This record gives sequence, structure tokens and C-alpha cells, in this order.
Amino acid sequence: MVQNDGNSADSNIEALHQTSFGPDYYTLSWEVRNTSSISMFRVYHEEVLQGPTLITTSTVGGLLPCQQYQAKVEALCGDDMLMSSKAVTAHTGPYGVSDLRYRSNDSTALWMPRTHEPAVTFLYKLSVKNGSTMLSSRMYNPEVRLPGLEEGKTYLLDVWEECGEQWESERSHLYFEGPNSSSGLQIRAAGHVLDEEVQLDFSPLGLTMILPWSMPEDLLDDMSEPTAKMKKIYEDKLHELLKDFSQPVRIELASFKPADDSDKTEALFMSYDASETEGDVPLSVEDQLDYIHSMKTNEVTVTDGFIYWNGPDLCSSSKQPFCPLNSLCINTLGSYTCVCQHGHYDVSPFIEPPVALQPVCNKKGLFSQCLDKLVAGIAKPYLTSYIGGEVDVRLNDGRCTVNQSDVFYYFRSSRNASECGTLRRVNKTHIVLQNTLTVTSTREHTITRRDLKVVWRCAYPRHYIRNAQVSVDTEWLTSISLVEFNSSLQLGLTMTLHTDESFTFSYRDVVTMELEDTLFLQVTLQSNDSFASDLLLRVESCWATEGTDPHDAVQAFLLEHSCAVDQTFRWLSVNGLSQMSRFSIQMFTMPRGLPLYVHCQANVCGQVEDCSKNCTSQQRPKRAVSQTGKGGKRAAVVSAGPVVVINRKRTRVSSDWTQHMTMISIVAGSIGFLGGAVLLVSATKAVMSYYERLQLQ
Repeated sequence: MVQNDGNSADSNIEALHQTSFGPDYYTLSWEVRNTSSISMFRVYHEEVLQGPTLITTSTVGGLLPCQQYQAKVEALCGDDMLMSSKAVTAHTGPYGVSDLRYRSNDSTALWMPRTHEPAVTFLYKLSVKNGSTMLSSRMYNPEVRLPGLEEGKTYLLDVWEECGEQWESERSHLYFEGPNSSSGLQIRAAGHVLDEEVQLDFSPLGLTMILPWSMPEDLLDDMSEPTAKMKKIYEDKLHELLKDFSQPVRIELASFKPADDSDKTEALFMSYDASETEGDVPLSVEDQLDYIHSMKTNEVTVTDGFIYWNGPDLCSSSKQPFCPLNSLCINTLGSYTCVCQHGHYDVSPFIEPPVALQPVCNKKGLFSQCLDKLVAGIAKPYLTSYIGGEVDVRLNDGRCTVNQSDVFYYFRSSRNASECGTLRRVNKTHIVLQNTLTVTSTREHTITRRDLKVVWRCAYPRHYIRNAQVSVDTEWLTSISLVEFNSSLQLGLTMTLHTDESFTFSYRDVVTMELEDTLFLQVTLQSNDSFASDLLLRVESCWATEGTDPHDAVQAFLLEHSCAVDQTFRWLSVNGLSQMSRFSIQMFTMPRGLPLYVHCQANVCGQVEDCSKNCTSQQRPKRAVSQTGKGGKRAAVVSAGPVVVINRKRTRVSSDWTQHMTMISIVAGSIGFLGGAVLLVSATKAVMSYYERLQLQ
């Protein structure tokens, strides 16, 4: 990096500051007096380059909540000239609370914390709907008692998280009606309250169960996917214990934490009357404990108001892990189950043939299977976390919709590239099919720079495709390239293949030709700008490949430096004297015998430039590989195809050879007949001469 100290203050970065933050990102903004001398900005997070940007704002994501970070922005001129550099301390905030609810029987508000950091506290504000604030406070524990509320009156409760008493999360809101109460208004927290409040004792609010094993670290995060699955497993187990209780029971696992005994875990369950649909009506804790105690089971016992789960710790009882890669073992009552680790998702429902009962845990939920149908997908929670909210997904060009389940976005497409916009590439040994999922934010009027493209590729050996009798479809390719003539004028460049020298009809689909056929091509400059009327087009080079990539390793050159290198190449217009060039070429084949694609590079000439070309170079054979540069500010490459060449030459040669053999046989027969006649005449003359000599004697 080159530091430039000689530039004016116009290139200095000023007012670098943080404009916004979330639990996993922060956004920076800055100013520069004159951006014309700046080619780009570079943003660093903790000395790690995040990437270049051309605007004066940038968002860094994928971070931890409630953390401070060092950020730096550099202004560059060109690729390596450092004009200015500024640093700033940035930070993230808390997630905020979830599952905020009001329990009417004891007038208690409860919520679930989402940010598990030591410095995080909770703030709440209680007010009458459309009225003044009644109470506000800061506390540590995720519940607060609210007795003395007026019956039928509507209240508004706001609860949010705070990091280090300075960075606040978004607020969660809850409207609720006060229950019947004759006591005065008092506030009480189930834990240590930071402000001066009245603290009262109250009866147990839920069922506390002691589990005889310690939780893996992945299960200590309330917001992780395996924790949610573990909660469901334990809720179902406790619900099974209470299925014959005197009242229908609905169980919710409120929290869990390490017990006083380090190798045990304490779980708090809330139980409600399942027959009540208007709200949460808690059931008597004492009655439920008495019922569980009366069951007299060996696996579960009740002592001193706690439920003790006495099942074995199967997950740690074996030296060999019970669960597959990237999964966690969770003990259940007398058994175990496997769940995917945080950030991994079970893709087994999409795998064919179906796998065993164990999960198949893939990171980010990414999966693909390349069989008769292309099956692929990705986890929805990963996408929403990466983008930062709800997302829109689009497969390839959008012709086919993307399926979704509770956890996944996925798609199934055939090998027919024209069906869903699948990109197909063919080489000598394989056919590669590529599908792209474009993921964007659904938030309106919001700038985001975290859009995502997910690409899946399936490579099929060519012999597999043939043996499976699957048709390899071929799509018509035509390209339009933009040519930048100057900073204010952009032109379009196209190439079309035509049926004959009249250039009246152009091909719109795959072309099938024989070796004796002629292909007619036209390269055209397009512009609606009147300033482009005096510009000229010169086709510099043309070549063919056996794939859509113009830079394929094997290239059959037809034209180089505007001069033909193939003896069948014919100009049908004067190259360089108009905005269109026409030419023809006799068909040919290339080494792999695949469909051919024609590519041409063309240049645009100005009024005072000489666009003509005098060709004196020697011709070169097709299939010659050239390294001629295809760059240039006014140059562009256009492509068209494919052309399928049918080689019938061998059959005609065989037919011609048969005709030649027949002719040779006729000629040989004639020669044989004449030779026999000559021999016969000679023999006759010899016999007559012999008799004449005898007569003379």
C-alpha cells in the first residue's frame, strides 16, 4: 500500500461514525469532500478486510451481541494509492426479549431472554393504554409481579434488553387487561431488582425438575435450534407423566440452568389448564407434585417440592458416540435421541433412498442430490439470520417456484435446462448442471448489502447420460454486449445466424447442418443515440468452440486481425465501412464432435479513425489456439449457437466408391474382352500362316 501525503484535504475521510446497530451487525457512515479523486473505499473489521465499496456507508454483519469492535475505513486512488484512513470503535446491541406474556392468576409478566451476556439487564415500563406511565424499572430476572391492577382496564407493558446500561434493544409490547384485585398497586420481581422496590415472597410458580446430567454447551443457548428441540422433548415427557391428571395439562419449558450439583441440570416447567382458550391459567403446583408422587415410579420421584428424574445418562455411558456427525445426544426417560448441533439442520427427509432414523446434519442446511431429479435446498433460519429478516428467494430466472417447509427452502428440477432456467455446461467428460438461488430481503424501502446467491452444481459423466437415455437439451444462445465508446455513450453489439445470403431470416433455435452447408453470420452495432450515426464497426476476430464459453481451451479460428484464416471464409459486405458486417463460412467439425458456438470480437471506430484492414497475413488452419487479447475499451465479444453438424461424408464416400468400383469393373471387363479378341485374331493369323507354309512345301 502506497501512502499519499501530498493530496489536498478534499480526499480526507471525515465524520466517520456508527449510524445504527443490531445484535449481529453495525453500520458505519463517513464523508469525503470530493469523491472524484477516490476510486474506492476499503472497510476493515478487527483488521480484517470486509471488502471494497464505492459509497460512503457500509454494514458489517455476522457478529456477536453486546460487543465492541475496532473498525477502519481507507480511501484509495487507483488500486494501491492510500489517500486517507480513519478508525472508530463500533458496537453491537442485544437481541431483545421474546415470548412476552401476562399470567392473570398471580398478575405476573414473564418473558424469555435472548441475549446471554453477563452485562445484560431487563428494563420494563408499565402504563395504562393511551395514558401515562405508571411504573418503570431495571432488573435481572425475566419476570415481574404486577398485583393491584384494575379489573377490565387495558394496560401496556414494554420490556427490552440493555447492554452495559447504554445499548438498548428494540422493545417488545404487550397489551393485557387487569384481573380482579382489591389490594393496592405494588411491584415485585422474582429475583434481584436494581431499583428500590418492595420485595415479597410468593409460592412456587412452576414445576422444577432435576435432571441427572449436565447440559452440553450447545443446549445452554435459549435461541439455538437444538435447544428448541430439547425443550419439545422434555415438555412431551412431562406431559406424558401428567396425561391422567384431574385436569387437562399444557406444558411449557420456561428455563433451565446448571443445578447446585455441577453434574446436574435444573429445568423449570410452567403448566396450564389446556381447556382454557382465553388465556394462560396455571394449574396448582402442589396438586401436580402430589399426583406425580402418587404414581410411585422408579424413574421419577418427588422430594422437597422438586421432581427428580432418575433415568440413566445413556449419552455418556458408551465410549462410542450414539449420534452421527454434527449432532448432539439428548437423554430421554430411559432412552436417548439425536438432534443437530446449532447451525446444522436435519436434511434426512430429502435424501433418497431414505436413510436410517438418525438425522443427517448439514451445516446451514445445505444439501443436494444429483439423481434423475436435481434436489437441493437450504435452511430458512440460516437465510433469515444472514439477511437479517424475512427473505424472498428466486430460483434461476424465476420460471419455477421454490418450495418451502417449516425449516427449508428447496427445489426439485429435471435435467432439462429449459424447464427452470438451469445452466448447462458440457466438457469432454462431464455435463454440469447449475442452479442458483438468489436470496434478498423483503423489507421495503430498506437498503441492504447482504443479498446472497447459493449455487448448486451436479456433474454427470457423459457416458452416464447416454446409458440413462436422458436427452441432453441444447438451448439457443444469443448475446448482446455493451460497448463503451466514451463515458456518455454505450452501444449494443449483436450477432445473428442466417439461413441464406439474403439475410432475411435468422435462426431462433438449434441449427442442424451438414458439412457441405454454408452458415451466414451478421454482426450489428445498435444504438438509438444520434451521436452514434457516424461510428463504424470492424469485426476483428471470429472463432468457434464446442461450448458456450468463448474462452474454451480449444478454439477453431475463422478470422484474425480482420483477415480470414479459413479458406472457406467469405466477406459478404465490406468490413469496417458501416455499422454491420456480413460473412459466411462452410461448416466443419471440431475434435469432440459437440455442437458448435460461434464467437466474434468487434471494435467500434470513430469518425477520424481508419476502420479498414488490408489483409496480407497467411491463412491458418482451424482449431488453432490463439492467445490474442480480446480486451479494449471499445471492443466486445458476441456469441451465437449452437450449430449441430451432421457428418454424412463417410456414407457418400462409400456410395461413390461403389460406383467407382462398378466403373472399374466395366472398364476392366471391356479391356479384358478387347484383349481376348486381339489374342484370338493373332492366333487365327498364326494358324493360317502355318497352313500356307505347309501348302508351299
